[in-house]
Amino acid sequence: MAINLFLYASYMILLGICIVVGTLIWRRSLGATRIFYVLIVVIACSEIAALVSEILTGSNDQVYNVTDIIQAVILFWYFGTAIRKDWLRLILCMFTIGFGIYNYYWLQFEDIINNYFLLWNGIAAVCLCLYIMLKLYQRDGAAGLPKFASFWIAAVVLFYWVVNLMSLQVFNALLLENLEYAVLINVVHLSSNIICYAAIALIFYKTPILIQ
Repeated sequence: MAINLFLYASYMILLGICIVVGTLIWRRSLGATRIFYVLIVVIACSEIAALVSEILTGSNDQVYNVTDIIQAVILFWYFGTAIRKDWLRLILCMFTIGFGIYNYYWLQFEDIINNYFLLWNGIAAVCLCLYIMLKLYQRDGAAGLPKFASFWIAAVVLFYWVVNLMSLQVFNALLLENLEYAVLINVVHLSSNIICYAAIALIFYKTPILIQ
């Protein structure tokens, strides 16, 4: 429990740092980067709401089940803006809202994490990350990739979902069978969050010198 508390506190601190740095570079950032910053703010608000819910009711599953949908819509809005495909952005966001509502009310069990929706969110995000990386590679080659903010954001999101598609999808099963294994999975999840948001804070800091 102590390690979980330490990792969670570190994660929340890094979220706060991301917001501070993102605020400072807001005027020098462009459309897609600003949308990604909004996503970070929404994630921070979601975590605070989940913490309050955990304290007051003993559970935060329902908070995450709702905020997962909001976060996914903003993430896909970012991707659609970054690759300049308005039709893809619209389709992804509409499908995400529709499937999220269906999954919330009729598909999943109420007492577990939003697993079916997270599976869709993760697979779609991984595909979009790889698509962005491929397009940037075709445009400027491997040597040119590091100069794009969208490349670094895609790399962070890709890492996040590769790790969490494995960890989150087995969390519910392990939670029902052995709480100790579920705690270990949560350590993996929090550790990946720390890595990702430390990287995002650095991306925001470097945004003025990156191509957006």
